[in-house]
Amino acid sequence: MQRRRKILSPEAYYDFISPQYDSMFIDPVSRAEDAVVKAILDRTIRAGGSLLDCGCGTGLGRAMTADIADDYLGIDISEAMVMRARRNHRLNHRGEAMFLTADMTRLDFLADGSFDCVISLNGAFSHVRDGRAAAAEMTRVLRPGGALLVMVYSRYALSRLRRFWRNGLCSGEGPYAVRHAHRDCTSWARFYTPRELKDCFGALAEVNTIPLNILPDNFCRRSRDMRRLIALMAFETRLPAFLHGLGHALILTGIKR
Repeated sequence: MQRRRKILSPEAYYDFISPQYDSMFIDPVSRAEDAVVKAILDRTIRAGGSLLDCGCGTGLGRAMTADIADDYLGIDISEAMVMRARRNHRLNHRGEAMFLTADMTRLDFLADGSFDCVISLNGAFSHVRDGRAAAAEMTRVLRPGGALLVMVYSRYALSRLRRFWRNGLCSGEGPYAVRHAHRDCTSWARFYTPRELKDCFGALAEVNTIPLNILPDNFCRRSRDMRRLIALMAFETRLPAFLHGLGHALILTGIKR
């Protein structure tokens, strides 16, 4: 008999996996993803500005943007993840980085146009029930001309399509377990199409989607060749738009009008 998975709230799920979270993403495929995302961030973010990281987890966004953004604020709904982010990135004397427990759908403690850039990495946005509310808040606190980057789980990821043929199901929402996490415990998540994600951020200009990790997640998980994995994922980011939804993740970039 198949064991029934326990579905936790995003807050409870990430509190639960926080002790092992960083060790889950040291494999070559995950590290190659990080390298490609870092390159996209470098192209997207204006150097020297302020940055808000929504769903900061243990602070990966800070590590990726420390050489770009002067002032960083990371928020996460999981207090356990925020505590680990603080340990991973000790505040320096100038207080250039700060981590807070907060909900990205309720940013009323932040003023309009407070940040030069707003990001949300590693599918954090996919765990928000009201994506439009989160998008509205993220856009509100972004200054005019500022850049936004959001990374979500893709509804028609190649790996999910393969399961679709077996199970006859490819829903826009459902249980999700992060890579290498125990599969008996999951969290609710939404899986986006490029159109759905663009609709959430319809107030932005110059909106583009970028696929991340189409083939490696399915056929190269045992590869140790980082250079080839990065080259393949970088090539995939340049594929035509009709293939973007096949990525394990989907990245959206845009500029506030």
